[in-house]
Amino acid sequence: GFEVTERTPRGFAGRWGEASNATFANTLRFEAPCVLRNDKEYVDKDGNKNYSSALFLCCPSGQGKSMLIVRFGSTQFNSRFALIPDWVIHQTSNTVFEQDMGFLSSQNEILLRKKVPTKDLYLNLKSCDTWVTEYRRWLDKVG
Repeated sequence: GFEVTERTPRGFAGRWGEASNATFANTLRFEAPCVLRNDKEYVDKDGNKNYSSALFLCCPSGQGKSMLIVRFGSTQFNSRFALIPDWVIHQTSNTVFEQDMGFLSSQNEILLRKKVPTKDLYLNLKSCDTWVTEYRRWLDKVG
């Protein structure tokens, strides 16, 4: 699960890993209003340490709208990805992000209308994304 290592009014940070894989570590940091960084460190089959990261920046672009900027980086490149055209990756990612934004926008409208904390409005299942649970907890605390 996700272990919180820091909580502040500006955001939170934590780490998580795979119980079955001790050579895998993942850290995540969220800073308000909209910066999310996810860093992964792992050891490959040859014993080499590798790193990959994803940085998500959200920029307001209008009332109730925002633009998402995403950057990925890695010390190890999988040659199979070179065979996939950039536009395919871009289109696939956009579809996923657009679905998420639709859900988040409708969820935010309900929260604003009902004026209740997320913990009173949504049931967080044990199988739920623990990062989402922490984000909702942080949001309830800071408003």
